[in-house]
Amino acid sequence: MPFKIENVLRYGFAWIEDRESLKYILLNLAVQIATGAAIILLLLMLFQPYLSLLFMGESTSTALLPFTLNLQELISRVILFFILLIPILIVSIIALNYVQALMVLFALRKKGITPAGFNFIKLIRLIIMGIAAALAALFYSFDKTFRIIQWLSLFGVIASVLLIRLSPLFILLALLFLLIYIVAVIYNFLRLFVTDQIFLHEELGIIETLKKSFEVTRNEVWNVFLAALVLMVVNYILNQLPLELLKYAVLPTLSSQPILALIILFLVAILLAPIVVIFNAFYGVGVYTELLSLKK
Repeated sequence: MPFKIENVLRYGFAWIEDRESLKYILLNLAVQIATGAAIILLLLMLFQPYLSLLFMGESTSTALLPFTLNLQELISRVILFFILLIPILIVSIIALNYVQALMVLFALRKKGITPAGFNFIKLIRLIIMGIAAALAALFYSFDKTFRIIQWLSLFGVIASVLLIRLSPLFILLALLFLLIYIVAVIYNFLRLFVTDQIFLHEELGIIETLKKSFEVTRNEVWNVFLAALVLMVVNYILNQLPLELLKYAVLPTLSSQPILALIILFLVAILLAPIVVIFNAFYGVGVYTELLSLKK
């Protein structure tokens, strides 16, 4: 039975048919609004004089004048901003990953698949697994042949860069090895395409999940590549295209108020993001179940 991308794409939009999906969309939206509000509040607390002048249409140099008179205070405020920003971003990342996991679990159940148990510990392991999957794609393929190609090409890049002084030909050699390495990394990412779905479906450890993803996608790399291309196109249509249209059709009328234009762009991006996230969750489950059906 062939891989049917139309089934995957159709399931990517299956959330529209279920009112329960609205709960997860609003939950994602709430986390993003809370994160944005916390960052804006932090900016107002530390840079209120600058932002007030900028919002009133003053130039950047004029708005920065109160701070430039006391450079030490400006530096201390910037350092404090980043110190306080880090915990906000950590909490936001955990919360967004939690909502995304709930969307994947919802998509699995809607497909008739009973997911594994889910709690805070599994959420943290899911985040760690995402980091492990990225590192595996970059440096350690679970396909022995591609692992050797990856390591040799990476060594070739480093060696060629170190030998560039001897001959300009090593520049071409470095680019060739870099191209081979990039192809190997893309291949690994495709083989790890369904790690989240596997991890939330089955009671597996992190390494076992990565290995299982390689098993599920064995001999299906071109199908996964096609699925990834379709996903990129749909994400562009759902997210980037509306922002581009807004940027060129509406925002030029607000050229005299750049801060207001940025706020509008930011709010629209926040409203679009949950739609993209829930589509990706359902689409990923669609790819996963389609690959499973091919293994039967």
